[in-house]
Amino acid sequence: MFFSKKKPSASYDPAVQRPALRCSICTGEQVAGFVHPDGHFEDVQLIRTPQELAAFRTRYGIDVSSFQGEIDWDAVADDNIDFAMVRVGFRGTGTGSLNTDKYYEQNIRGAMRAGLETGVYFFAQAVTVEEAIEEADYVISLLDGLDINGPVAYDWEMHDSTYRVYGTSPEMATACAVAFCERIKDAGYTPMVYGGTYVTYMKYDQGALADYLSWYPEYKSEKSEKLCPTLVYHMDYWQFSSSRAVAGINGRVDMNIQFIRR
Repeated sequence: MFFSKKKPSASYDPAVQRPALRCSICTGEQVAGFVHPDGHFEDVQLIRTPQELAAFRTRYGIDVSSFQGEIDWDAVADDNIDFAMVRVGFRGTGTGSLNTDKYYEQNIRGAMRAGLETGVYFFAQAVTVEEAIEEADYVISLLDGLDINGPVAYDWEMHDSTYRVYGTSPEMATACAVAFCERIKDAGYTPMVYGGTYVTYMKYDQGALADYLSWYPEYKSEKSEKLCPTLVYHMDYWQFSSSRAVAGINGRVDMNIQFIRR
């Protein structure tokens, strides 16, 4: 199977936790886990082989929206999924109106109840800093009362001239991403930037976004020449497929890998 799954791992928040290996001086035994801000080490997995260490450093997850319809989240969790990114809403590509994903609250509550680390994303179309802040405030309002434990992603996309963001300068695109992320961070969430190849290379100043988590889509299959992403920049999440089958979901769904930083 392409990209075989693994057993779920403990929840990992890169904003406050540091992955580490604890080694026994007497036996040489290695245990992988996370160091919390107070210095507490959380055991996650006994490491006996290089393959187990590699497995610890990756986690599998899905991203969903109303397109997936009703989801059986317990079945998703039982299919060895570690995390979920849920669309909370979107700005229209033409009208620019702000819209709520009709399944967002149901999906967030269902994913968290099933024990999945749960983050969210917003399909953005901001063309000014003011609009980016408006989008962030809209997301924050939708998350009121929902205690998510994953990142909040800014998903700014531009595929053709029908998108209202078409022609936005790299300086403005970057400024919008920063404004959104800073607003999200100030609200107590962990910001993340989603960007495809064109936006990542041609529209974003990566230096200005270096403090935020990065989520990059590049789809692979068994027939791909390279079974790894080709992005030259660091990424925290890799969306490697848009057509995976996961228990509890009718039809296909996006699949992602989270890379745990050393």
